[in-house]
Amino acid sequence: MRAVLLLLLLAPSAATTTNTGHFARLLPETQADEDLVAAARENNIEGMEAALAAGAEYESKIYSGVKALIAASANGHVDAAKLLLTKGVDVNGVDDDGYIDGDVVVEGSRRTALMKASSEGRVDVVKLLLAKGADVNAKAGDDTTALMFASQDGHVDVVKLLLENGAGSSSVQALVAASSEGHVDAVKLLLTKGADVNGRFDGGEDDGYTALMRASSEGRIDVVKLLLAKGADLNMTRDGKTAFDLACGCEHAAACTGIADSYAGRCRYDPGMRSQNEDVQKLLKEWPEKAAAAKAAEKAAADKAAAPEFSSALSSAPCLFATILAIAAATICI
Repeated sequence: MRAVLLLLLLAPSAATTTNTGHFARLLPETQADEDLVAAARENNIEGMEAALAAGAEYESKIYSGVKALIAASANGHVDAAKLLLTKGVDVNGVDDDGYIDGDVVVEGSRRTALMKASSEGRVDVVKLLLAKGADVNAKAGDDTTALMFASQDGHVDVVKLLLENGAGSSSVQALVAASSEGHVDAVKLLLTKGADVNGRFDGGEDDGYTALMRASSEGRIDVVKLLLAKGADLNMTRDGKTAFDLACGCEHAAACTGIADSYAGRCRYDPGMRSQNEDVQKLLKEWPEKAAAAKAAEKAAADKAAAPEFSSALSSAPCLFATILAIAAATICI
C-alpha cells in the first residue's frame, strides 16, 4: 500500500504545473505537448502541425508553446518559430518562471526565445523575434540580457542587431562579458557604440569588475591591448586589486599591494602569487611608459608637420631683406 501511495505521489498528473501568482514551471503536460517541442527542435513543420491538431497547448504562457518556440529559436529554425508565433505563442514567454514551495520562492532561469537565439548566434531568428515584439532588454533570472548572451559568445552580427534595436541598457555588462571571453570584435563594436570602457559590472560574481580587469585575469592579451588603447584605467581597483594584480593571479589584496609601489615588484618577488599570463603582466607594466612615448611621438610628428611653413618663411626672409635694401638704395639715389 505504501509503495502504491509513493507511486501516486511521484507520478505526473494532467496538471503538474505549480502556478501561484506569476510563478509557473513550463513542463510538457501531454504527449502532444512533448511532440510539439520535439518537432520544433527539429524544424519538423509537419510534426508540429500534427501535435497542434492533437491538442498541444500553445496559447498559454505556461505550456509547451513557449518551450517549443525557445527550442526552435535556439536551433535557428525560422519556419518553426514563425509558425508558433502565428499561432499566438507569447514571443516574450520564458522557459522557467520559477515556483513557490511553501513559503519559499524559487526563481527560475527565465530565458526567452530571444536570449536563446542570441546565445547561439541565430541572426535570422533574432530578426524575426525582434520584428514580432521581443523585449530586447528583458532579463533572465540571473539578470543576463540577450546582448550579454550574444557578447559573451562572440556573436558580433547578433550584438550589432541587438544594439540597433535598443539593447543599450546592459552595454557595460556585455563589454565585461565579451572581454572576459576574449572576443575582440565584439569588444570593439560595443566600444564603438558607446559602452563605457571603464564601466563596472553590476551584480553577480563579477560585480565591480571592469572589462580590463576581467580581460587581464583571463589572459586575453588582444582585448587588453584594445582596451588600453581606448583609455582603460590601469589604476582602478576591485577589492583592492588592479588589473595587473588580477593578471598576476593574486590570492589576496594585501599580497598584491603590500610589496612595492611599482608594478615590477608585485609579481616578481612574492612567492604567494602565481603567474597566469606573463604577456599580459608585461603589457600592463610597460603600458604607461609606452603610452607616454606614443604621445610624445605624436606631438613630435605634429610639430614636424607644422615646421615646413615656418622654414619656408625663414628661407624667404633674406630675399625679402635684399629687395627692401635695393628699394631703399634706389630711393636715396633719387
